[in-house]
Amino acid sequence: MKSLRHNTIYLVGANSLQVALGLIFSIFLARYFEQKEAFGKYQQLFVIINFLVSFSSGIPMGLSYFFGTYLDYTSRIKIYKRFWWSMFFLALGLGGILFLFNTILADFFQNNYFREYSILFCGLLTLKIINSYYLQYYLTRGKLQFYFVVIITEFVLTIILVIAISLFNLQIKDILTGLILISLTKLIVFGSNSLLVFKIKGPIILSKKEFEYILPMIAISMASLLTIYTDKFMISSILNPESFAEYQVGAFSIPFIGIITGSVVTALIPALAKLKSEGDIHEIKIQLRNATKKTSLFLVPILIYCILLGPHLITALYTETYKNSGYIFQLYTASYLLTVIAFSAVMNAIGLQKWVLLNTILNLSLNVILNLILIPKYGNFGAVYATLASTYLGYFLPIHLLRKQISANFLEYFPIRFYSKILLLSTVLALFILYLMNHYYLNKWFAFIMAVPFYFIILIIAADKSILDKNQVINRIKKIGRK
Repeated sequence: MKSLRHNTIYLVGANSLQVALGLIFSIFLARYFEQKEAFGKYQQLFVIINFLVSFSSGIPMGLSYFFGTYLDYTSRIKIYKRFWWSMFFLALGLGGILFLFNTILADFFQNNYFREYSILFCGLLTLKIINSYYLQYYLTRGKLQFYFVVIITEFVLTIILVIAISLFNLQIKDILTGLILISLTKLIVFGSNSLLVFKIKGPIILSKKEFEYILPMIAISMASLLTIYTDKFMISSILNPESFAEYQVGAFSIPFIGIITGSVVTALIPALAKLKSEGDIHEIKIQLRNATKKTSLFLVPILIYCILLGPHLITALYTETYKNSGYIFQLYTASYLLTVIAFSAVMNAIGLQKWVLLNTILNLSLNVILNLILIPKYGNFGAVYATLASTYLGYFLPIHLLRKQISANFLEYFPIRFYSKILLLSTVLALFILYLMNHYYLNKWFAFIMAVPFYFIILIIAADKSILDKNQVINRIKKIGRK
């Protein structure tokens, strides 16, 4: 238990540092580049990098799965070599493909950086994909403390790079070179502490069983990623890098969403899977309803605050140059209001995995069609309208499937009264803060200062005591465990 607790602390710490680092670097460069076009071109490079790093995540996730599946020590140790070399070859392959097709990318994104800095771009992509292997490696080896130290080092080196950019007026080529040196340093440090990967004897490619497990994961990951990135890709091809810069700043996924929903899902999936195998449908409804109440309590106030004060928050960080991004941020955040229900996680837990993939493909298709129709007419806002429409239309199939699979109507697991209470309280208090800012012409940073007291006031007023009661939560978990 102690090891699990410590791993969680280090994992949350490392992820939080990386999210903070990405945000700091993005804000700095948006202010550093005098023109939106330069910032937009830079951001497009990293949209491709982040997309392919996420696409490659199926391999390290498979490492964790088979580490738990293989019970003998020898089998567990040997998989490190196979998975590392598979990740290495995938990274080289993707980097090589992009290098060969850099001209096509440059034309598609209307971005000469893909062609002019193709070697630097592909080198950085390759290093980032390889480095993404090491989270699961150190997690399974019980060495997340070392991983956390490396992430801290990366954070410090990147801040030094930020200072160097300011002092020496560095350009894109220099910035990419600096990022490559940081990624290479990470790889050297990781590699020197994981020589086990190279010392083990045995094959260097995945077994048939391992490949058959990873392939569907990559397919689902690809479909999900394309759904997330469709608007960004289509804005890049239909509009221009300047529009992309404006959209990218506004289409910002609030880190707290993933942290809160991820924490709830982690606890929910094994409980629901156990209840489904026992046929206890009634308890599934209770667990899903309680999880939705928890997520609503912690997530809805954040969403409402960002929706109502979005322009102030964005312009405080990115300056008035990105004022339109603030309005995009308001609309984009509204697409998360029903993420309080972990539909995909619940469907996976009760045996509807194939429907998750089908629903993702349907959402992707709808998103592409709507983007093609709306972006030429409404520009950046057309992409937001498409995201909103496809997101909410995508909830109909999961709601229908849950009604058939566990005989649960939507309102049986969606606490409408509790959700409405949180929504109303958050809206009233956020509007009051907005009124103060607009009426008294307060500094935009006041929106950030008031965010913390706003959040805790809502939690104190709206919290159902049973949600936060640790003893009740523990007793319910024990009850499930005894069944």
